[in-house]
Amino acid sequence: MPILVLLAREHVVSKWVIYLIVYNLMFILPLLVIFGMTYLGTTVSILIKMSKRNVVLAKCMLGMLFVAMAVLVAVIG
Repeated sequence: MPILVLLAREHVVSKWVIYLIVYNLMFILPLLVIFGMTYLGTTVSILIKMSKRNVVLAKCMLGMLFVAMAVLVAVIG
């Protein structure tokens, strides 16, 4: 809700719309991937094994994502 208030106040909406889209993609897209995998037959035990095998890679990728987001905020904001 607060982001909608911010969008309503600003005259330049395009910057905040981009932030809102990126935010939603970060949360919705992984959920869709997991839902799709489970729909296609992947079990919880397989998902747990995958997450344990790729924990270092996942943490490195998440760190790079946060750095990229910080650069994006610094450049656009």
